[in-house]
Amino acid sequence: YDPRTDAFYDQALPYMAQVDKRTGHVVRRFGRLEDVFRRTRLGYSFVLPVADTADSTFVYGNGFTGRLYETAADRPGTTLRSFDVLSLNEDSLPDVPAHLLYDEDYNIYFYPYFHRCIIQTTLDSTGVNCLVRYGTPNGVFTPDARYEYVHLSRETGAVEERYMLAPENNSEKVLAYGLRRGEGEGRVFYVAKRDGQTFVKFLGPQR
Repeated sequence: YDPRTDAFYDQALPYMAQVDKRTGHVVRRFGRLEDVFRRTRLGYSFVLPVADTADSTFVYGNGFTGRLYETAADRPGTTLRSFDVLSLNEDSLPDVPAHLLYDEDYNIYFYPYFHRCIIQTTLDSTGVNCLVRYGTPNGVFTPDARYEYVHLSRETGAVEERYMLAPENNSEKVLAYGLRRGEGEGRVFYVAKRDGQTFVKFLGPQR
């Protein structure tokens, strides 16, 4: 099917898969592509699956739409609740002229609207933790990209904490940001280089 046509979106469009660790076989596929991609005719152009599991609970989503879904770990196709980490204003999306649908740069018209993306999520006993990237949505770590930490309550779904990330010292060259799994403090970290040395540091809220 052609993602630039309606017929493409009339079929099941999963972006996640559950795999049996013993056999390597796919057990089921789930995570239907959101309706915004039908409207924009973007297909799978802006899909970055993120997921984590803890205490028999599973959370997953498409990082570009900013919504995560909670399920039982053994029933990932049945949504129990959702968490809105980012707000995608679908009314602001452009109506690209039909003659540009097959333009090789078609996706680029939507870069300003998909410039934010959850690139990692972790689940603990009380919350959902997310690492959000702001920048060109091509999956490349670039110096001008910005990163944010967001923590949501599992009980209420509300955002309880969010802050932008930055190295402790401007002389440090950040190679990557990440989230530690599990319980306790010291959730956000970054890998950096300075004076020929590579190291890991953990971050708290930026004051």
